[in-house]
Amino acid sequence: MIKLSNIIRIPNVEEYKIHVAKWSGYTQPLDAYLRSFDEWVEWNAWRGDRNRYGSSKYVFSVMHFYPQPNTFLFGGIFEILKVHSDHYDIKLLDDFSEYIGRLKLTGIITPRGSAFEFKNYYNNIIVTEILPKKYETLSFPGFENIDLQYETLNQIIRNESLEWKIPLESIYGVYMLTDIKSGKRYIGSAYGGSGIWSRWATYCNDGHGGNVELKKMIDENGMEYFKANFKFTLLEVIPKYALDSDVILRESYWKEVMMSRREEFGYNSN
Repeated sequence: MIKLSNIIRIPNVEEYKIHVAKWSGYTQPLDAYLRSFDEWVEWNAWRGDRNRYGSSKYVFSVMHFYPQPNTFLFGGIFEILKVHSDHYDIKLLDDFSEYIGRLKLTGIITPRGSAFEFKNYYNNIIVTEILPKKYETLSFPGFENIDLQYETLNQIIRNESLEWKIPLESIYGVYMLTDIKSGKRYIGSAYGGSGIWSRWATYCNDGHGGNVELKKMIDENGMEYFKANFKFTLLEVIPKYALDSDVILRESYWKEVMMSRREEFGYNSN
């Protein structure tokens, strides 16, 4: 067991806040980091309606590494240069920057909120892994753990990540698209062609995959709404030797379970 304090030595820890970035209600900080480091910096610079960093000079920043339970990824140390009404001017320090995106941490149990006195956590944080290079793409978590924001899935599809493409092309299945703003769901299935991979690639391209209700929603709200508010979940894996009719029966089952044919709950029209 290696303590964080054995690797990152901070003598003036009382001058620090720890920023524990978690699910914002519409995206994951890890996804923001993977999309763009500048976007991740914005997560740390955001102030909101209260001065969450107080009078601290520095911020030790971590993001929830959601593919693994109770795990966080080191996101850098920032110096607070100036406090504004809605944001901070911050600067990334060179100190320990070689560990950004490489250091996996645990032992960070916090109440509600996102910024806390670092001195209360520093000696309790444990390093679980030091990656050989910066984490650059979401690892395939197994079929039972696939639950992806649009932007993350789109990045995987766009990069044709073989770690994802090979397993997702190898199966049929039933999946769910969730509108996280309205709570409405769409249940679909993939059979034939290139399995789940091909089907999801179609949604990443046009947002509706030919579904009438999803197309209507995009016509009304725009593709940007779909990108910002939809996530993809794999509900059931079905082997490729299954009959198309068997896949459709499982799709119908999940529509009943999720009540996605009811207008108030879902986008399925049949």
